[in-house]
Amino acid sequence: MLVIVLKYLLPVSGPPHNEMEQVAVSKCDTCKKDIAKVFCYECHQFLCQSCKSIHEKFPATKRHTITDSHSIDRSTLIQKLVCEHHNVEFSYYCRDCECLICAQCVTSVHTGHSITNIAEVAGKAREVVKKRLQQIKDNIKSLSDLIEDFKTTKQTDIQTGTDNFIKEVNEVSQDLIRLIESIAEINLTHASDFFLS
Repeated sequence: MLVIVLKYLLPVSGPPHNEMEQVAVSKCDTCKKDIAKVFCYECHQFLCQSCKSIHEKFPATKRHTITDSHSIDRSTLIQKLVCEHHNVEFSYYCRDCECLICAQCVTSVHTGHSITNIAEVAGKAREVVKKRLQQIKDNIKSLSDLIEDFKTTKQTDIQTGTDNFIKEVNEVSQDLIRLIESIAEINLTHASDFFLS
């Protein structure tokens, strides 16, 4: 349902504040490999630099209007959604069939169905999207907090482990020094006893 009413998820107040708002970067519609650099208004396609060069060479497309993909008139990307049976723009939503319908469909195929205004459905869909977006933001915040706690805990564990290791190395070193001094003292005692006897 959300995909069907995507056109109507735009702000109810009207068109975007700036008709030349930027559009997200996408792949080339022709080769599907490279990042699109331009947009052809007649073909309604994003093109990479290589495909643009080919596009400009064909007589049928060389006079098309091409613009930088970052400065597209967003309103041209919004296609009119029309009924395939009556070739009329959709104006209602059938709750029973979960689809957009035109005024003529209301009295024919969808007679007796639960019909509502598209703006109402779009408003509800917009609210669902807002709630879902807030849930996603909350989840991201929770995950970020968990990651920070994990980092802090791991750093503390590493520091504690390092401190304990250094302490143990110092203790073993002191034990070795005492052992070496003890052995040296015993050897000196044996040596002096040997020379005195």
